[in-house]
Amino acid sequence: MSLREKIEQNPTAAAIGAVVVLVIAIAVIALQSGLLGGSRGTGVREAYFLDTGTKQIFRGGISEQAPIKAPSGKEGVRAFIYTCGECADDYAGLDEAGVQGADAFIGYTQRLDPKAKKMLEKAKAAGQDLMMVEMQLSQNGYQYSDAKATKWVSQNSRAGMGVVQSVQSKCPDGAKMCIAR
Repeated sequence: MSLREKIEQNPTAAAIGAVVVLVIAIAVIALQSGLLGGSRGTGVREAYFLDTGTKQIFRGGISEQAPIKAPSGKEGVRAFIYTCGECADDYAGLDEAGVQGADAFIGYTQRLDPKAKKMLEKAKAAGQDLMMVEMQLSQNGYQYSDAKATKWVSQNSRAGMGVVQSVQSKCPDGAKMCIAR
């Protein structure tokens, strides 16, 4: 008996089989696009952080909210590394000069405001819905600094917006800017 005959004899089973294949295909697409976790299109679950003690880049979980404990025992802050072209290198273990030597640059660093970090930790300890807390923090809980991570400014201040906007002018006109993951 051919497949066509089996389908004609049992159309319900054929329909169920088609739906199962469709659901699996959608799940694969969602995983690859980052809809079910990870970074869009890469499945990456790590981010770059700057160790404020050693000034070296290290990897941490993408969902971790800086400041986190760095390998040196000091604070680790989120580091946004960009290239004007392809993003293929691994920058872990490099300092700012090493990142620049790899034809990339640390655009800026980010951390939660100390009060916001305490609020997040308190919510975690109380078992609250962290998604709602993180949504609130995304509105005004972050601070930005340059690659040295020494002077912090509020994300919504003129200086904070300037830190992020300054990255856009670092690539020559027409060059593709890529954020390293």
